[in-house]
Amino acid sequence: MKVLITDMVDPLLIEGLTELGYQPDYQPNINLYDVAECIHNYVGIIVTTKIALDSALIQRAEKLKFIARLGSGTDHIDTEAALTKNIRLITTPEANAGSVGEHAVGMIIHLLHNFSTSHDAVKRGIFDSNSFRVQELSELTVGIIGYGNTGSAFAKRLQGFDTEVIGFDKYRDSFDQYCKKVSLQELQKRAHILGIHLPLTKETRNLITASYLSRFERLWFVINTSRGNILNLHAVLDMVNKESLQGAGLDVIDNEEVETYTQEEKEFYHLLSIHPRILITPHIAGKSHSTRKQHAKILLKKLKSF
Repeated sequence: MKVLITDMVDPLLIEGLTELGYQPDYQPNINLYDVAECIHNYVGIIVTTKIALDSALIQRAEKLKFIARLGSGTDHIDTEAALTKNIRLITTPEANAGSVGEHAVGMIIHLLHNFSTSHDAVKRGIFDSNSFRVQELSELTVGIIGYGNTGSAFAKRLQGFDTEVIGFDKYRDSFDQYCKKVSLQELQKRAHILGIHLPLTKETRNLITASYLSRFERLWFVINTSRGNILNLHAVLDMVNKESLQGAGLDVIDNEEVETYTQEEKEFYHLLSIHPRILITPHIAGKSHSTRKQHAKILLKKLKSF
């Protein structure tokens, strides 16, 4: 029972697969073309975001019994094609939720405390504390849209800041003790900071537009650590420039393949990246040193049940 591993993983996963009776084929540098050429040999494939499994590729997988996604987003996997062939999809969103939650909190503190702009001023020899007076998080309300693994981890890590945390999720009836469930209308009325923790689906693609954001009555910052193409970045840049939004923290953008940029995309992302009140990190929120081992442990546990 051969299993193809298409990205770097903790050695624990390879050892565990062997103990479960699988034959792991570890190819962390494999490309999409080579996957297409050999996928018919495997009963399982383990992917991150590097390899996209579309319908055509899945149809070539004659023996495939499971697709294991190390992480949470499955927007790069044709889940309907997999279901049609009775291929089980296994994900490990629990593994990096804590890291994503911490990253989102860090982005908020970074923006509220003017880390980038004050540091740049000091590098230019300007040591002026009055120009960078900070806003305390305890005086603000944080709103979370999407209360799954990362949304709840974010709320948990906000404890201790004495901030009010409210959230909206149309698919959950109740939340935990870290966040008060409210309607979308109440969230838009009360939130100073919006944390986006949604999967990218047909329903959420282009969900948060200029019109959507304009319905917030006192929004200061938007934080997106989920997926690009959920939040309209042109709207964000326009609103920050007009100061109807004070800033944004983005760990994800619409197109993260820099080598594919059109001239228009190059110009837009340049404007976005140099803006003093927009913080962008390269999709690293879930990539802590401990997450690979966590992904391995959780996947092995789920494969035992499978």
